[in-house]
Amino acid sequence: MLEFNVLNDDVFATYSLSGTSATVREGNGALLRNFATVSVTRTDPSGDAQVYLDISGSEGVTVDDTVTDLSNFRVDFLDGQTVASRIVLIEGDLDVEADETLTFSINQVRTPRGNQVLEGASFDSSDTFVLTIENDDAEAFFATTQTETHDASNFAGLGGTPDDLDGDSVENFGQADTVTYISSFFQRSDLTVTQGSAILDVDVDGDGASDSTLRLEGDFSMGDFMVVQNGENVDVTFETFLPDLADGRAQEDSAIIGVANQAFLTGDGVQDFQVTLSTIGFAGYRNVLGVYEVDEVGDIHDIRILFDDVTTARTGANTAQIADVEAGHSLGFFIVQDGESWANSLAEADTFSFVTSDGASGNALAEEALYLAVNGARADVNSFHSFNAALNFDGAQHVLSGVDPGGVSMTIGFEDLTGTGDRDYEDVVFSVGLLDVA
Repeated sequence: MLEFNVLNDDVFATYSLSGTSATVREGNGALLRNFATVSVTRTDPSGDAQVYLDISGSEGVTVDDTVTDLSNFRVDFLDGQTVASRIVLIEGDLDVEADETLTFSINQVRTPRGNQVLEGASFDSSDTFVLTIENDDAEAFFATTQTETHDASNFAGLGGTPDDLDGDSVENFGQADTVTYISSFFQRSDLTVTQGSAILDVDVDGDGASDSTLRLEGDFSMGDFMVVQNGENVDVTFETFLPDLADGRAQEDSAIIGVANQAFLTGDGVQDFQVTLSTIGFAGYRNVLGVYEVDEVGDIHDIRILFDDVTTARTGANTAQIADVEAGHSLGFFIVQDGESWANSLAEADTFSFVTSDGASGNALAEEALYLAVNGARADVNSFHSFNAALNFDGAQHVLSGVDPGGVSMTIGFEDLTGTGDRDYEDVVFSVGLLDVA
């Protein structure tokens, strides 16, 4: 008599939340919305799955505090993924209020269509991830003609004319803070920064001599200052440098911040932008890099391709000009994953748009994935966006950024793998700065 032992070779994944907590500043809404990433890991990468999460809020949290719909909130796994993420967009405001928290826990793991529980999947329902929405609103403070010392932790921003700010000092100035020079016009080349703490000398009238000196106390060696014209005022902020990038070197969560200074990428109707590809990194894909404009209500305009093969262009004709950006429009960059062949098949008269999964016109401020379309028909390609991570079909943040030394440009890095893959963010790397129009 023959006897057989039948071995069960089924592998059942265990699902768990990545990390225990995170804190994100609330922001002020519109083009300056902040976001947080909620990630789930699993022990076996096989198959698609949908992980549904329960969410409870602290006292005072309402649905108005997030742009993301938190009802039936889920994180989707594709076959081959061990980590999947979902972006939560925060609805900022100008109200001074207490910090708020959202607590996430796994409720169910279901099959791809969500119609039944995934057999064998396990999780610990007591495992939680706590997201703190940190109030960053305070009364704005305006300097006077008196020489003063200000504490940046006590206000949302410091404002004043160059004469008002001349001779003043600011303590506890950080990356979330802004100095606004009222009724002024100057560029980064008119701002001289002397490191120690940081002494900001501003040449308002362009005669080569400082007209206003402001001292900021702190350590600013890990970044530089940027200047953005904001109507009739000038905003000065401190931004950190780009982290070191290398093929296969995973970046820390704290570095994956999207575009650090989106306001810098806002057109004024006069100045153009220039994009320069970096030779940093390596990508297995032949990626396309493009750009579009986003208006004040989130509608997308003037979609254009800058490079149809980044791998080739980065060592050749590696610059592109973004001209005629309308005043108040903000730039959003996108890559088409391994899209070289697709781009080469396009005709000169083809037009582009971004659409939702049901074919409706896309909006860059909506919390909904957008897909590239050509002549109105959805293209069979994957794209990832810099403007809003919620526009990505995999729900992950594919962009990090940092200011370049000198503060006149910033560098943006894209991760081109679905689900962020190796998280090295050096697959498409480029700097973007202003280009004066003669």
